[in-house]
Amino acid sequence: MARSTTTRAGAGLTAVLLLGGVSACGGSSDEAETAQQSQQPATALEPGDDVEPTALVQRLSSPGKQTLSSFTFTADAAAEDQQVTIAGGVDLDGESPTAELTMELPPLGSVDLLLVDDVGYVDIPNLTPPGKYVQVPADELAEVGMSDVTESLDIQELMQKWESSGAAITYVGEDEVDGEATEHFELVVDPQQILDEAGQTASPDLEVEGDLTYGVWVGQDDLVRKMQLDIDGADATVRMDDWGQELQVQAPKQGDIVQMPSFG
Repeated sequence: MARSTTTRAGAGLTAVLLLGGVSACGGSSDEAETAQQSQQPATALEPGDDVEPTALVQRLSSPGKQTLSSFTFTADAAAEDQQVTIAGGVDLDGESPTAELTMELPPLGSVDLLLVDDVGYVDIPNLTPPGKYVQVPADELAEVGMSDVTESLDIQELMQKWESSGAAITYVGEDEVDGEATEHFELVVDPQQILDEAGQTASPDLEVEGDLTYGVWVGQDDLVRKMQLDIDGADATVRMDDWGQELQVQAPKQGDIVQMPSFG
């Protein structure tokens, strides 16, 4: 049976978040020392230079765990004639992630998702009244095609595994993202090794053979501004901003939660 292009586009976004999420590598227990090392003068890179994975991870970790724990993002994936867009904010601090997202998911339309204390609250056009939410445990979100989002939120923890995979990194050169000066890096990774390190299995809707090559754009503040990957015919791009800003998300009031049969 042919796979839907919507599913493949969503799988492409998952790959960017799982395999390309060096942006939010968590700081080590010696985070202050790492930050100090990052601030020391470094040898200027020339386009085509190889970069050690540990060196890039140290640089991207230097803003500190608190800054890297929350951010806003816009993710777009296109596969054939379908477009999937996810926009919103996440906060990875604490025991469980918090998120407030709007997802454009054909053929559903604009779907709003709140994630609080491992519980999802979903507003789906034509299934819930305007402003009302269905309460869905996180482990059931997969049944409505949203597991790609919830399983990819904890980028910091997952990308600590990325460093140990020994990705091949090349400095491409200076570039701009939304008018901001950035440095562009190209990373080549073994997707199976990344998934093994993260304790994940590949999506059945995603066919990957050989290594993956993707781009990472880093701002002058050592924070990632953009990631891009073309995988299995799905061109996926994630833009990140507002690092370290507090995200306040509350569960809907009880009167705004409607009861529906389980998605499972």
